[in-house]
Amino acid sequence: STAVVRGTVSQRGATLNGGNPIKTGEVQINLVSGTSSFAVTSASKPDDRLGQFEIDGVPPGTYTLSVNRRGTSPTSTIVTLGAGEVRVYNPVLAAPASISGVVATADGQLRPGWVVQLYLASQYPTVITRTVTTDSAGRYLLADVDAPQSYVIEARPTASAAAQGSVTRQINASEQLSVDIPVPNPGG
Repeated sequence: STAVVRGTVSQRGATLNGGNPIKTGEVQINLVSGTSSFAVTSASKPDDRLGQFEIDGVPPGTYTLSVNRRGTSPTSTIVTLGAGEVRVYNPVLAAPASISGVVATADGQLRPGWVVQLYLASQYPTVITRTVTTDSAGRYLLADVDAPQSYVIEARPTASAAAQGSVTRQINASEQLSVDIPVPNPGG
């Protein structure tokens, strides 16, 4: 007789306080022993199955159960399964990597409504990975970015304008990176 491992994957939100866990799909779950290996991906559809996974037909034994999603620190645990056992495991991943900051001049003039563009450093300047607009306080948030990775972050007054500020940074899995983008004073 074999065992079953099932559960629901959640992930902490990309907020300053870590956020409450939310169910998340497209997460890789691996169950590995010296003789057996299983890999599944948590459900992303339909909505009522979001984050759920099931591995059945698992021979009894001791396994490493690993859970991994791009941009997030992986997690793993050791499980010992007996014949006929149904093990429920509901992992909670760390928050995904994010980049946030303020677009402002050297003398502190905030730049609300500016466009912030994110590029993979290896694809700069041809492929824009993500675009956001600064809020009324000149702040921006690029949530759920792939990591570890090296990025170029640029700020410009409009999407079609030339970049006024550019910063290159390396980000690690689950890191909440703060990157302020300095831009020149008008006419300066």
